[in-house]
Amino acid sequence: MATRRIARGGQRGSPVPIIILSVLLVGLLASTVVLGLTVGDVEKKLGQTQDDLQKERKKAAEQLDKFGKYEARVGLTQETVEEAFVTLKKDLEEKTPVSQVVGVEPEGAPKAFLTVRLLLEGYASRCLVLEKALAELQRQLDTAKDGRVTAETDRDATAKAKDDQLKIETKAVADARKSEADAKETLSKTKDGLTAEVEALKGDKAKSSTELTAAQKDVRVRDEKIAKLQERIKELENPKKPGGSLSGGQVPEPADAKVLTVEPDGKNVMVDVGRKDWVEVGMIFTVFEKGGEAEGRREKGKVQIRQVYDEISRAKVIKLQDELDPILPGMVLVNPAFKRGTKLEFRLIGRFLEPRIEQILLRYPCTIVDKVTRTTDYVILGDAKPDETKGETAWDDNEEVREARNPDYRATIMRERDLLNYLGER
Repeated sequence: MATRRIARGGQRGSPVPIIILSVLLVGLLASTVVLGLTVGDVEKKLGQTQDDLQKERKKAAEQLDKFGKYEARVGLTQETVEEAFVTLKKDLEEKTPVSQVVGVEPEGAPKAFLTVRLLLEGYASRCLVLEKALAELQRQLDTAKDGRVTAETDRDATAKAKDDQLKIETKAVADARKSEADAKETLSKTKDGLTAEVEALKGDKAKSSTELTAAQKDVRVRDEKIAKLQERIKELENPKKPGGSLSGGQVPEPADAKVLTVEPDGKNVMVDVGRKDWVEVGMIFTVFEKGGEAEGRREKGKVQIRQVYDEISRAKVIKLQDELDPILPGMVLVNPAFKRGTKLEFRLIGRFLEPRIEQILLRYPCTIVDKVTRTTDYVILGDAKPDETKGETAWDDNEEVREARNPDYRATIMRERDLLNYLGER
């Protein structure tokens, strides 16, 4: 701003020629007094002086004219130059100190701005500092641009790599989906085929089950008729004697089931009783050779139930009377603690070694009564010895046991160990 004021300049005339003329006049008067010049000399001198003065005036006018042209050209006057210098100096010292630009005064920079030269040197030094700062900023900008170019290059390379990877993954997904679709189609075809086979097998099974049920029903009806006839014949020919333990010669019970098939190794058999007949895994049946009368049956061995289905069961041969005389289809099974599809009635007498005796029995279709009656099927005697200190006597001498031996009662007397053995608990 101050520089522009110097360039503009002022419009008033310079006082220099007037000052010079005044000095000459004063000098002339002083010389006259001191030297004692005459009037002629003085006039002569004055004329010369006037000529000189005229010349000086002309010269001063020329200079004034030149200075006026200079002022007009630069637009400055003395007052405005001084004012602009002071303003510019103040602006340089106060408003734009070096420390605000770079923080350190350049070496050799002027410390005081007493003249225009020093003032311009100060501006020059500050311009140098600013140029250096600008160069540093430009360098940083160039570095940033290079970094940006590198980043853009890396970004483009990364984007290309991602695009390539995306294409690969997209192809892999498409292949996987195609494989999945093929697998689903194959699975659907296989499932349809298996479903058709299963439906066919279900039809065959239903047909076989119906035929088996009908055959079992016929066999059951026939066996029941035979059993009833045999029981009736037995009652007529040999009236029932007082009952004892199962091992004491008591009349064998009617058949409970029969052997349907025997596996080639002879170690497992299929029997015609199942879950619907209240058969449980672990139950043991005695196998007899099929005969016309219960008394004429010959024992062949024992089997134990291992797998139970709705109407049939799979049993394992656990004992053979003769290894050379195997169990064959059609042979009958007997378990004194089991009656096909019948809810049995038990009476427990004495103390038992098995504390869970009631829980074991209640797994089957039976009831446990508190007194022997004509409807009681089994009287079970405990294997624990009577406690004589409590007045207990042998269980065989119990009044209810003696009553159960009455021929008018149908109860079978059995020891605890025999019952548990037939139920597969021993």
